[in-house]
Amino acid sequence: MAGATVSDLKNVYFGSADGYLYCLNKQDGTLVWSFKTEDSLKANPTIAGDRLIASGLDHFVYCVKISDGSLLWKFKTGFEVDCSSTIVDERVYIGGEDGFFYCLNLETAR
Repeated sequence: MAGATVSDLKNVYFGSADGYLYCLNKQDGTLVWSFKTEDSLKANPTIAGDRLIASGLDHFVYCVKISDGSLLWKFKTGFEVDCSSTIVDERVYIGGEDGFFYCLNLETAR
């Protein structure tokens, strides 16, 4: 599992070395949904309203619906992304191991 988890009122979200992003019910620990990526997720995901931003060793930044884990968009960087993102004014800010600092639109990744 990645570092610490993030949570909202009902659920807990975390990435794992098995390449899945997990959502568990906070009360009883049951699986609510999971989302499969192409490699390990080392960074903590970030909650942004009704979205969850996750990144990992597969060079992608993912945005999924927090309600069901369905993919809204993914953005390919030049190399691994080992850090969590920060969201400010509908923008996703994240640094990659390719030496670039990315600013993505929360709605479209552009």
